[in-house]
Amino acid sequence: VLGSGTVGTGCIREVGIEVQPWLQRGDVVELEIEGIGVLRNRIV
Repeated sequence: VLGSGTVGTGCIREVGIEVQPWLQRGDVVELEIEGIGVLRNRIV
């Protein structure tokens, strides 16, 4: 299911290069689906 363009691999289709700040080393991106779990990715 591709609800709003956000996928668990970190690809956010709607976000352009004008959006700041960029992800930095050490940031954590979380995708949570209630009742299923949380996918966490740390930026290295």
